[in-house]
Amino acid sequence: MLDNRLLCIMYMMNAGGAETMIMKLYREAVKQGVYFDFLLFNKDKGFYDDEIRKLGGKIFYIGDVSIKKNPIRFLYLLISFLNSHKYSRVLQSTEQSYFAIYALIARLLGSKIVAIRSTNSTTCKGFVWDFISRLMIFIPRIATNVRFAPSKLAADFLFGNSNGVQILQNGIKVEDFMFDIHLRRRCRKEFALNDSFVVGHIGRFSKQKNHKFLLDVFLEIINYKPNSVLCLVGIGELEDEIKQYAVQLGIINKVIFCGIRRDVSHILMAMDVLVFPSFYEGMPNVVIEAQTTGLPCLVSDTVTEECKVTDKVEFLSLKNLANEWAIKALSMFDNDTKREEYAMKMKLAGYDIEDVAQKFLFSMKLNGKLD
Repeated sequence: MLDNRLLCIMYMMNAGGAETMIMKLYREAVKQGVYFDFLLFNKDKGFYDDEIRKLGGKIFYIGDVSIKKNPIRFLYLLISFLNSHKYSRVLQSTEQSYFAIYALIARLLGSKIVAIRSTNSTTCKGFVWDFISRLMIFIPRIATNVRFAPSKLAADFLFGNSNGVQILQNGIKVEDFMFDIHLRRRCRKEFALNDSFVVGHIGRFSKQKNHKFLLDVFLEIINYKPNSVLCLVGIGELEDEIKQYAVQLGIINKVIFCGIRRDVSHILMAMDVLVFPSFYEGMPNVVIEAQTTGLPCLVSDTVTEECKVTDKVEFLSLKNLANEWAIKALSMFDNDTKREEYAMKMKLAGYDIEDVAQKFLFSMKLNGKLD
C-alpha cells in the first residue's frame, strides 16, 4: 500500500471550486511529505495539471471511454486501475450520489480509508437527476468510512443527513487575502478602473451562477452610479451568451471579462461590493475569500447561511427585483471600513488553510500510521 500518497478521483482538474479546494489541501500536505495523485476521467489538460506534477503528484487517466457511453468498459478500466495501484487512502469529490460507485469499488478492493467530499447542495442537472441522486443516497454511505462536506446543506444532499459528516471549511491562505491598499490601487490601475465603483463576481459562467440576473442588477446599479464597472472573473460554457446579453443591455463597455486569474485576492481587494446571485452552492469559496479581504457580499438566500462568517455578508431573495438588489448592494458599500481587520476574524473562525489541512490529514490518517 502507498502510505504517504492519497489518490483523488476527479473528472478533471480545472479551476472550479472543488478542484481549487483539493489543491489548497495538497499544497499544505506536501509540506509534511504527503503527496496527492489524481485519477481523472478527461484527458484534456486541466488548469492545475502542471502544478500537480511540479508538487510531485502523479496523474492517471481512465482511457478514452466515458461511463455514459460505455459503462461496462469504463468500470472495467477503473477496477483494473484500482486493483493494480494499491492506494490505502482514496478521496472522491462529487455532488452526485450515484458516482460514489467509484469510492465503493476502491473500498471493496481494499483501500483502508475511503472518503467522499460533498461539493454542492444540489446538482445543475434538474429535478430528475436530483431525485435519482437522492434515491441512491445509500451508495456514499456504504462506500465511505470518512465523510466531508463544506456545509450542512451539502452534507444533507449527498449523505442524507450530517450525522458523522465532518464539516471541512473551505480554507484559504488567510495572509494572502489580508486587505492591502497598495495592492488595491495596483489592481485598479491595471484594469484602468480609476475612481469607478467596482461591482464584482467570481465564478464559472454556468446556469448555477445566474449571470443574466447579475447583469440585470448591474444595469440598475448604473442608473444610480453611472461610474460603475462590473468585473467578472471566470470562464465557462455560457460566457459567449453572457457577453451577448451585455451587448443587448447596452452595457458591454462597462463589463470587464477577466477570464481565469491567479491573483484573485488582489481583484477582490479592488472591488467595492461582490454580488453573488447563485441558484445554489455547497459553500462558495469566493464568499469566504471576499470576507477575508473585508469586501461586502450580497448573496442569494438560496446559498447556505453558513457562508456568513462575518458582518460583511447579507442575503436577499432571488424573488426580489433587480432594482431591489441594486439598492441593497449600493447600501452595503462603506468606504470607511477597516478591511484589513477581517483576515484575523476569518482566521479565528477556523478558515486558515493550515488549520483546515491539519484536520483533513488527521481524518485521513495521513499524519500518522494506519491502524
